Amino acid sequence: MINRLRWYFLIWWEIISAPILFYTVLERKPWREKSLDFLVISSWIVSFFATITIFITQVYPIGRTLLEGMSAWKLLVVSPITIAITLMFFAIIFVILGGFAMFFIFGAFYVIGYLLFYLSKWMKGEGSPSFMLESVFYSSAVLLFFIFSLVFVVFVDAGLLSFEMFRVGYDIVYYFSALYIFGLWSISVRKVGGHSKLKSFLIAAIPFIILILIGIVFDLKGFEKVRPLLGV
Repeated sequence: MINRLRWYFLIWWEIISAPILFYTVLERKPWREKSLDFLVISSWIVSFFATITIFITQVYPIGRTLLEGMSAWKLLVVSPITIAITLMFFAIIFVILGGFAMFFIFGAFYVIGYLLFYLSKWMKGEGSPSFMLESVFYSSAVLLFFIFSLVFVVFVDAGLLSFEMFRVGYDIVYYFSALYIFGLWSISVRKVGGHSKLKSFLIAAIPFIILILIGIVFDLKGFEKVRPLLGV
């Protein structure tokens, strides 16, 4: 596990710090190998931090209420049981959330990979769908940026950040991530399809525009539905 995470973060840093170099030297392999592992680990890391966020903002207040007023002796007696139940709930939430996130993220990136491939073919590009999926799966490195949004949620729950500032912070993270992944997709199209920079940008712009529209819709409609969950 430690070696796998070390491999993951080494690749992650290469993608984030030098994406053109990474995709230039990337060894073409079937998407079911290392690139799929990378995407799965990305989804589970984000799910892990999401689970921690849920525990801090939702589970912890309930547990604190139940234990309020107990004497030190009673707390000492129930502590092992409380810890065991807490770990069990954490594992359950993590597995459920991680499994859902993994399948959703895999499906989304799989669709985007094929969309970019067929757009590339339509523009007289080269390459295979397997290599395009491999490149797109590595772009899941951007998902870790959303950990900042989860930190903002904890700050809102603790009263350290207003909901309006949380909204601004989330938008910054979302649109920065969308812009960054747009760059990664355009590089993927250029390296796999053999297109010019201009054609690569135009092809990658299609899913990028979809991301922007999703962000706008959520900004206009979704935030007010999320607000009650944050207790603000």
